[in-house]
Amino acid sequence: MMFFSKSCEYALRATLFLARNRDQKKTGVQYIAEELNVPMHYLNKVMQTLVKNNIVSSSKGRNGGFYLTDEEINLPLINVVHAIDGKDVFDQCGLGLKECSNAHPCPLHDDIKAYRENLKLALSENSIEVLSEGVSDGKTFLAN
Repeated sequence: MMFFSKSCEYALRATLFLARNRDQKKTGVQYIAEELNVPMHYLNKVMQTLVKNNIVSSSKGRNGGFYLTDEEINLPLINVVHAIDGKDVFDQCGLGLKECSNAHPCPLHDDIKAYRENLKLALSENSIEVLSEGVSDGKTFLAN
């Protein structure tokens, strides 16, 4: 099966967390890390990558932190994946083979291809805001 990197998982969860907590204005990385049960220093590096890719905004200082603008919250969630894992993440072999294609498939190629295409479609068609709504309603979760 294809999985995102740990950095990408943290980025997706943190972005959705910011969307869910948008009314709090700016949120510190320590608070995000504690709420999501992820390492703070690791998350801080991930968040800086999101800021550099214009997916999340930040401000420094005493009342600083991370936040989403109106424009950012309406971005498709796939932008987070592209910023962290790159655009070719959806083309990688589910078994980790270097050469896997329609012409030279691994045993799971067709099944993983369908899964990968559905996941890519869901991340492309849904904004950060839309996917955070279930979390706000308590129907979906970002932490254990």
